Amino acid sequence: MMNKFLVFLTLIVFVSCNTRERNYEKHLEKGLKTFPYTRNVNQNLITGVSIRSLAFIKKSDDQRMLVIKLNDEVTPETINKFSLAIHTYLNKDKYGDLLKDKDYISTPLKPVLKDIKGHKYIITEYDIDVERIKELQFFLFDRDKFRKVLSKRVIVRNIGI
Repeated sequence: MMNKFLVFLTLIVFVSCNTRERNYEKHLEKGLKTFPYTRNVNQNLITGVSIRSLAFIKKSDDQRMLVIKLNDEVTPETINKFSLAIHTYLNKDKYGDLLKDKDYISTPLKPVLKDIKGHKYIITEYDIDVERIKELQFFLFDRDKFRKVLSKRVIVRNIGI
């Protein structure tokens, strides 16, 4: 009897994970239009590179992804010239232990452009475990190392995750 229960429980977990993964892929294929918590941004970083929208989507029970939808005309050649900085500002009273006496958490990455059914994305795992973000700032800088900011800052405020 216990074995049947364990098999049943394993099957439920497996189906749940697969459903979450399928939903994640469906949202990407549809340009985030089917994901109810997509945040429209529509701001330019540089000429030819715009953040259209963003979303935090759970790909699995323990994996949350930050999905940044870009303009459809952006090319890999353009994206490969830059690194992307993501500055996460949090409520200091609630998340002071995560901030460790800093104003923000900095996440630099060398973005890879993903094309999913004509929709262009930068996708990265987001492992800062919070419920709300006070502000996210995005900007581009040199691909090899930080020398200076090379784009406008795109700022998105008050984001629920």
